[in-house]
Parts: sequence; structure tokens; C-alpha cells
Amino acid sequence: MAAFFRISRERDVKLIKLVGDLLLLGGVIVTVAPMLTRAMGRYYLFGFELTTVLLGGIALLLLACLARLELLLRR
Repeated sequence: MAAFFRISRERDVKLIKLVGDLLLLGGVIVTVAPMLTRAMGRYYLFGFELTTVLLGGIALLLLACLARLELLLRR
């Protein structure tokens, strides 16, 4: 049973890198969308105020940075 929970170091690093890249991509999209929406003169995006969506994008970017930091610490 213990072998089931073992994850190789390479696989672990690849998984963290993949998650970090996906968070980065999502963060960029969710951060740029409110800026473009505001440039069009609107204050809401999908029923949410633009500042709320922007804050969510910033949070995703922060999580992506933390994933990259974890990769640096594992070296």
C-alpha cells in the first residue's frame, strides 16, 4: 500500500509545473477580460462586478507564482 502513495520526484515536478502553467494561463485570461470589458464601457462581466473578476485573476496569478516558487525550492 505504501508504494501506491509514492510519487516520483520527476512526476511530482511535472505535475506542479503543469498546474502552475494552467493557473498562469487562467490568471492572464481572467485578468485581461475585465480590462477589455471596462474599455468597452461596461461595469459587469457575467453578472459580476469587474473588480471582483480582476481580483480573482490576480489570485490565480499569485497561485501560479507560488507554484513556480515551489519548483525553485525543490531544486
